[in-house]
Amino acid sequence: MSDHDLRDVIGGALLIALGLFAAIFAAMTLEIGTPARMGPGLFPIALGVLLTGFGILILARALILQGEFSLPEFETRPFLAIVLSVIAFAVSIETLGAIPAIIIMTVIARLADGRLGIRPLVLGAILATLATLIFSIALELPIYPFIWPF
Repeated sequence: MSDHDLRDVIGGALLIALGLFAAIFAAMTLEIGTPARMGPGLFPIALGVLLTGFGILILARALILQGEFSLPEFETRPFLAIVLSVIAFAVSIETLGAIPAIIIMTVIARLADGRLGIRPLVLGAILATLATLIFSIALELPIYPFIWPF
């Protein structure tokens, strides 16, 4: 077995647990409705069933393969870069707006790889533009592209 198998076992088991929880919780607390008039519980139940199915497939594949179970070495830099990028986005979106927050998040997340350059700025600009077009303009959500402090 390769190094990925223990991660597949853990990931598959977590997907099964999350899918079952979502489906059971939605079935017990929300109205399912009918196919002609869907209720608010139908979508979470369907997602829970899909997650459970994917978890079963991942777990079965990992258990069928032969070899030893092993877990790769934990890398601190990628973990910290991703966590810090999410925190930076959460802090900056309300003070600076969506476009600067997305660019800041992309640049910090790129530190997980250890390389910087012009690519994260270009990727951040593209993601910020798409997010603005989708959420602010198309969906008309109250997400401001820029918040000017003056």
